[in-house]
Amino acid sequence: QKIFCEPLSFLARRYGRRSYLVEERIRSISLELTSRKASSLLQLFHITASSSSCLRILQQCGQHNPMHNKSIYVGIDDFAYKKGKDYMSVVVDQMTHMPIALLEDRSGEALDNWLIRNPQIQYITRDRGRCFTEAINRIIPGVTQICDRFHLIKNMTDTMIPEIEKIIRQTKKKLKYEYPDRDTASSLILQDIFNMGDVRHREKLKIYRESLNLKMQGMTIEQTATHLGKKSRYIYKIIHNRRIGAYLNEQQKTALKYVSELATIISAGCITRKILAQKMGSKISGALIGRITSSLRKRYQQKRKEVKEHNESIENRSKIQRVSQNQIRKSF
Repeated sequence: QKIFCEPLSFLARRYGRRSYLVEERIRSISLELTSRKASSLLQLFHITASSSSCLRILQQCGQHNPMHNKSIYVGIDDFAYKKGKDYMSVVVDQMTHMPIALLEDRSGEALDNWLIRNPQIQYITRDRGRCFTEAINRIIPGVTQICDRFHLIKNMTDTMIPEIEKIIRQTKKKLKYEYPDRDTASSLILQDIFNMGDVRHREKLKIYRESLNLKMQGMTIEQTATHLGKKSRYIYKIIHNRRIGAYLNEQQKTALKYVSELATIISAGCITRKILAQKMGSKISGALIGRITSSLRKRYQQKRKEVKEHNESIENRSKIQRVSQNQIRKSF
């Protein structure tokens, strides 16, 4: 015996279990709903199709992408075929809002080939993914790329919310005490050392340092005198065959020997006069340490005070009703 059947190509595909009309009904509903909701809704039409069947029919839509299309304004985005493993891309005509291509990858041969076959494109809307940016710049670099509004606004809000929380003092993070680095500490200590002595002594030392600096820049004695408003003879006597030690008193000379060592200790986190005196031992007196670190301690003690007040107020602020991040987002 031999059983045969004439193919009914007008009704269903070969070996098909559903007619073209039923497949079209499943496809149209699955495009509008999730696979599970589509499966439930199809039962009302007496069509049995599982959620997996709905997905399989939808996947067949992208098997034959058009070789060419006339659209010059398209949008492209990726989606997960298998989360974390396989990603595909969909291309949509931005004028009709209809899908025109389903690509097998988001940064590979399929995407490159589709872009090569469609050189007429002038505008592409995309997200901020690097894969699309690199492919577009490589294949059709002259196209205008438009970043979608959702990601621009999301990036802006993600950046602004922490700053707004700082402005309204809602941060729960405790601040650390700030200490100067070695170069900053040395500069502030030298400033106090050169400000020691009476007015006449400080003025002469200041003129010597400024004259020496201008001389190193290439200025002559006459130009230096004109710049400082002094006589040339006076400038000549100040800097001729003189070292800075000639204008320093004994305390300044002693302090200069330990500037580097003091700066190292301070940058390591020791800033109070008592602790500095203990670290230095008998090398230099505590009174002199206090004198040459006065400006530095005043500046950083104020910063330490602000940090202390901020850290102490965190517990009190935690009892007050806070503004949530969602409330801040709504203000945008």
